[in-house]
Amino acid sequence: MLETKSTEIRGAQVMSTQLPALKAYALMPKLGKVIAPALSKLDSIDLTADLSSLAPAFQELFMRLDEGDAEDLATRILASTIVIKTGPDGSPRKYELSSPQGINNAFAGDLRLMFECIWFALRTNYESFIDADSLQGAIAQAQAAATKASESK
Repeated sequence: MLETKSTEIRGAQVMSTQLPALKAYALMPKLGKVIAPALSKLDSIDLTADLSSLAPAFQELFMRLDEGDAEDLATRILASTIVIKTGPDGSPRKYELSSPQGINNAFAGDLRLMFECIWFALRTNYESFIDADSLQGAIAQAQAAATKASESK
């Protein structure tokens, strides 16, 4: 059964439902190629951390993504996420993030909220698969392999 988790992020209600197993599994190679190397730039991993503690990873992430990859990855990660936030008229607005249009409408002028929602959706989908200790171990192995490869050049 797919679990839905919810949280409040800077005044927005965010609900993320786990992706179906095969969709989450199919997304893992892309996450491994893009996000794991970015996380390797961190000294330690806290899966419950807020976005500001991930700042060192963003530079690496942005170097690995082109425009098309970034949009595709965000759309796939947020596919089962809904955001409810206050509209300009003061009434609540619900945004389903299953399409680029929904994502654009929800996060126009607020990319930080988009990143925070992506991080929440990632934790919703993969937190039970990878705990912080095993993730830290995998990242240490990746760092050692990268160091060894650069030393052999």
